[in-house]
Amino acid sequence: MGPTGPVSTGPPGPPGPVGPPGPVVPPKCNEESCPEGFWNGNGVCYKMFHSPLVFSEAATTCRLHGGTLAMPRDPMSNLLIRGGQSHQFWIGLNDRRVDGFFEWIDGTPLGSYSFWGPGQPDDRNHEDCVEFRYFNKKGESYWNDMPCDYSLPFMCQVIPGQT
Repeated sequence: MGPTGPVSTGPPGPPGPVGPPGPVVPPKCNEESCPEGFWNGNGVCYKMFHSPLVFSEAATTCRLHGGTLAMPRDPMSNLLIRGGQSHQFWIGLNDRRVDGFFEWIDGTPLGSYSFWGPGQPDDRNHEDCVEFRYFNKKGESYWNDMPCDYSLPFMCQVIPGQT
């Protein structure tokens, strides 16, 4: 094999094709960017409302605070809303429009991530709304479908900059 030839140092070529857009990431919040009483949960502001309400009233209360019922669409957000006490509370998931087709309170489908408990959802008593259940002593947590007219505490979420 012979010696390497001279290297051309001409002008740069034209730019390559534009790639697909990256994921849309909500702005990160800090405690100062969350509404009063809400806490920062990895870019989403959350607040637990301990006064029990039926699902529709809980959803309305969250809207009045500039957000929605919490929508834990992935393992991290699901873990963040769990908290440290034994409790059950409404999240923003339901199948009120089409029985058996669960969607988030913003109208988007459930998607690939879910956190149903054993045998859930079971629609035992016309159960169209979803609660998050957490039992600290047992370390168990899961989603469970419930009748929407039950009164439960609820978790709201606000995305900073969208209020």
